[in-house]
Amino acid sequence: MPLRHSLLFNLGSVMAAITLLSFASITVSLFIADTMQGEATAINESGALRMRSYRIASSMVYDAIDLNEHWRNTYALIDEFEQHLHSPGLTAVLPEDEQHPLRQAYERIKYQWREEIRPLFDIYLEGIHDFQPKTGQGLDFSISRDAV
Repeated sequence: MPLRHSLLFNLGSVMAAITLLSFASITVSLFIADTMQGEATAINESGALRMRSYRIASSMVYDAIDLNEHWRNTYALIDEFEQHLHSPGLTAVLPEDEQHPLRQAYERIKYQWREEIRPLFDIYLEGIHDFQPKTGQGLDFSISRDAV
C-alpha cells in the first residue's frame, strides 16, 4: 500500500496540521496579550486616578469631627493620587514624541495638578493643620455648595 493512501499517514498529517495551527494561535495570543498588557494597566491606572479624585472631593465635602484625622486622611488620598499620576504603568504607554496628543494631554494634566490644583489642597490642608479649635467647639471645614 502506498504511503500517500495510508489512513495512518493521513490522520498523522491532519493531527500535525492541527498541532501547528494550535501552536501558531497560542503564539499570536501570547503576543497580543503581551502587547495589550501595558495598555490595560494604563486604563486601570487612569480609572484609579478618577476614583481617587472623587474620594478627595468627597472627603472635603463632609463635616470633619477630628481635624487631625481629617488632615491625615485627605493628605493620604492626595499622596495616593500623586503616586498613580506618576506610576510606571501609566507613563510606560505614553508615546516618546512630545508632540503626540496623548503625551501633550498627560503633560497638561501633570501641569494642572502641580501648578493649580495641588497648591490649593496645600493651602486647605495647612489651614486645617495649623488650626487648633477650643475643646468642645465643632467647626465645619467642608466646602460650601455656593463655592462650587
